[in-house]
Amino acid sequence: MSYLIFGHRGIPSLATENSLSGFKKILENSVKAVELDVHLTLDNLLVVIHDFNTERLSGIDCVVSDTEYSRIKELTIGADDKIPLLSEVFDLLGSSVFYDIEVKSLGKNRKELTGKLLDLIKKYKLDSCCIVSSFDPLLIKEFNRLKSGIKTGVIYSRHKDVPFFLREGLGVFFTHVDIIKPHYKQLKGPLFFLFTKIMKKECYTWTVNDKETFEYVINRGCSGICSNNPQDFI
Repeated sequence: MSYLIFGHRGIPSLATENSLSGFKKILENSVKAVELDVHLTLDNLLVVIHDFNTERLSGIDCVVSDTEYSRIKELTIGADDKIPLLSEVFDLLGSSVFYDIEVKSLGKNRKELTGKLLDLIKKYKLDSCCIVSSFDPLLIKEFNRLKSGIKTGVIYSRHKDVPFFLREGLGVFFTHVDIIKPHYKQLKGPLFFLFTKIMKKECYTWTVNDKETFEYVINRGCSGICSNNPQDFI
């Protein structure tokens, strides 16, 4: 069985997460796939950052969707990195890697975010080089409404921050996704069997950082594996 190893937010074991330094490590270590997180700023630009605000990474609390990029780009993350635009990441990596683009929204700009994202993917001719995924099934439903032909996925886990009714992947039933993205501890049970064996969904999983877990997820049939240290599995 073939599978892709994704660098989780770049290679955070070697450089600041979701930074151009981290994405350069993808190229330097010959990693063929990357996972990253995308938000829309107040002035409708796509930025690459995991959290909904900048406090954890920069020490300054700005809600990304309520802040213009001119302010966000002034912030320093890690030792000396900046929060990049998605276009900067595409300029750096181009079509040399496969992307898992996780989209995030506080619920007020789903249409704008998905439209901007599709426009940018098409501008860089990356339609066949990416999937679009989210914990938010309404975001994926909105992206699928655009009929882009790009594969989509629903992410889920039992983490307390995930709404209770979405923790087992029930968003699959009203999004028409191609891929499920459960946490690696959820690769079993009747719903997993339904999604993968009956509904024939591909399975990507996260975040796999040791050899034992890696062997486990391969044996469970995962075709995408996200890791903080992907260089250890290639």
